[in-house]
Amino acid sequence: MFKPNYNKYSICELEEALRVIDRYKHPKRVQQIESLLNDPVKRELIRQRSIDQLEQEKQRKAEIKRRSEPFGWGIFFTISAFIVYFFGFIPSRFQVSDSTIESNELRMLIAVIFLIIAAVLFYKYFRKEE
Repeated sequence: MFKPNYNKYSICELEEALRVIDRYKHPKRVQQIESLLNDPVKRELIRQRSIDQLEQEKQRKAEIKRRSEPFGWGIFFTISAFIVYFFGFIPSRFQVSDSTIESNELRMLIAVIFLIIAAVLFYKYFRKEE
Protein backbone atom coordinates (compact mmCIF):
# COMPACT_ATOMS: atom_id res chain seq x y z
CA MET A 1 0.00 0.00 0.00
CA PHE A 2 1.21 3.50 -0.88
CA LYS A 3 2.40 5.58 2.06
CA PRO A 4 3.21 9.19 1.23
CA ASN A 5 6.35 10.72 2.66
CA TYR A 6 4.94 13.94 4.09
CA ASN A 7 8.40 15.07 5.17
CA LYS A 8 9.14 15.93 1.53
CA TYR A 9 5.93 17.95 1.04
CA SER A 10 5.88 21.74 1.02
CA ILE A 11 3.64 23.63 3.45
CA CYS A 12 1.08 24.26 0.70
CA GLU A 13 1.09 20.58 -0.24
CA LEU A 14 0.64 19.57 3.41
CA GLU A 15 -2.29 21.95 3.82
CA GLU A 16 -3.84 20.61 0.61
CA ALA A 17 -3.35 17.01 1.78
CA LEU A 18 -4.94 17.82 5.14
CA ARG A 19 -7.90 19.41 3.40
CA VAL A 20 -8.62 16.49 1.03
CA ILE A 21 -7.61 13.46 3.10
CA ASP A 22 -10.26 11.03 4.36
CA ARG A 23 -9.91 11.58 8.12
CA TYR A 24 -11.79 8.39 9.05
CA LYS A 25 -9.86 6.15 6.70
CA HIS A 26 -6.38 7.54 7.48
CA PRO A 27 -6.29 8.99 11.02
CA LYS A 28 -2.54 8.34 11.41
CA ARG A 29 -1.77 10.31 8.26
CA VAL A 30 -3.92 13.19 9.49
CA GLN A 31 -2.03 13.13 12.78
CA GLN A 32 1.32 13.08 10.95
CA ILE A 33 0.35 16.03 8.73
CA GLU A 34 -0.95 18.04 11.69
CA SER A 35 2.22 17.37 13.68
CA LEU A 36 4.33 18.62 10.76
CA LEU A 37 2.20 21.75 10.37
CA ASN A 38 1.96 22.53 14.11
CA ASP A 39 5.61 21.96 15.05
CA PRO A 40 7.39 25.32 14.50
CA VAL A 41 10.82 23.71 13.98
CA LYS A 42 9.57 21.26 11.35
CA ARG A 43 7.46 23.96 9.71
CA GLU A 44 10.51 26.21 9.40
CA LEU A 45 12.57 23.36 7.92
CA ILE A 46 9.84 22.67 5.36
CA ARG A 47 9.58 26.38 4.52
CA GLN A 48 13.34 26.69 4.10
CA ARG A 49 13.46 23.57 1.91
CA SER A 50 10.67 25.02 -0.25
CA ILE A 51 12.60 28.29 -0.63
CA ASP A 52 15.74 26.35 -1.57
CA GLN A 53 13.80 24.34 -4.18
CA LEU A 54 12.37 27.53 -5.69
CA GLU A 55 15.84 29.08 -5.83
CA GLN A 56 17.27 25.97 -7.51
CA GLU A 57 14.45 25.99 -10.08
CA LYS A 58 15.06 29.68 -10.76
CA GLN A 59 18.79 29.04 -11.26
CA ARG A 60 18.06 26.08 -13.54
CA LYS A 61 15.77 28.18 -15.75
CA ALA A 62 18.34 30.99 -15.91
CA GLU A 63 21.02 28.47 -16.93
CA ILE A 64 18.79 27.04 -19.67
CA LYS A 65 18.13 30.54 -20.98
CA ARG A 66 21.82 31.45 -20.83
CA ARG A 67 22.85 28.28 -22.65
CA SER A 68 20.15 28.47 -25.34
CA GLU A 69 20.92 32.04 -26.43
CA PRO A 70 24.02 31.13 -28.52
CA PHE A 71 21.99 28.49 -30.37
CA GLY A 72 19.47 31.07 -31.61
CA TRP A 73 22.20 33.42 -32.76
CA GLY A 74 24.02 30.51 -34.42
CA ILE A 75 20.90 29.71 -36.44
CA PHE A 76 20.56 33.39 -37.38
CA PHE A 77 24.15 33.65 -38.63
CA THR A 78 23.92 30.34 -40.53
CA ILE A 79 20.79 31.44 -42.37
CA SER A 80 22.29 34.90 -42.95
CA ALA A 81 25.38 33.32 -44.51
CA PHE A 82 23.26 31.45 -47.05
CA ILE A 83 21.16 34.54 -47.80
CA VAL A 84 24.30 36.61 -48.38
CA TYR A 85 25.91 33.97 -50.56
CA PHE A 86 22.92 33.04 -52.71
CA PHE A 87 20.91 36.28 -52.82
CA GLY A 88 23.55 38.93 -52.26
CA PHE A 89 22.07 41.02 -49.46
CA ILE A 90 22.67 41.16 -45.74
CA PRO A 91 19.55 40.52 -43.64
CA SER A 92 18.71 43.42 -41.38
CA ARG A 93 15.79 44.72 -39.38
CA PHE A 94 16.39 48.09 -40.98
CA GLN A 95 16.60 47.28 -44.68
CA VAL A 96 17.29 50.81 -45.98
CA SER A 97 17.63 49.97 -49.63
CA ASP A 98 17.33 47.03 -51.96
CA SER A 99 21.02 47.06 -52.76
CA THR A 100 22.71 43.74 -53.31
CA ILE A 101 26.33 42.68 -53.19
CA GLU A 102 27.43 42.09 -56.78
CA SER A 103 30.93 40.76 -56.17
CA ASN A 104 30.98 36.98 -55.74
CA GLU A 105 34.22 37.19 -53.77
CA LEU A 106 32.71 39.66 -51.32
CA ARG A 107 29.56 37.53 -51.00
CA MET A 108 31.67 34.48 -50.23
CA LEU A 109 33.85 36.37 -47.73
CA ILE A 110 30.84 37.69 -45.80
CA ALA A 111 29.17 34.26 -45.88
CA VAL A 112 32.33 32.59 -44.54
CA ILE A 113 32.60 35.18 -41.76
CA PHE A 114 28.97 34.55 -40.80
CA LEU A 115 29.55 30.79 -40.82
CA ILE A 116 32.62 31.17 -38.60
CA ILE A 117 30.57 33.25 -36.14
CA ALA A 118 27.82 30.59 -36.25
CA ALA A 119 30.35 27.81 -35.66
CA VAL A 120 31.74 29.60 -32.59
CA LEU A 121 28.21 30.08 -31.23
CA PHE A 122 27.29 26.45 -31.86
CA TYR A 123 30.52 25.33 -30.19
CA LYS A 124 29.64 27.48 -27.18
CA TYR A 125 26.17 25.90 -27.08
CA PHE A 126 27.19 22.25 -27.51
CA ARG A 127 30.40 22.10 -25.50
CA LYS A 128 30.29 20.11 -22.28
CA GLU A 129 30.22 22.16 -19.10
CA GLU A 130 32.75 20.95 -16.56
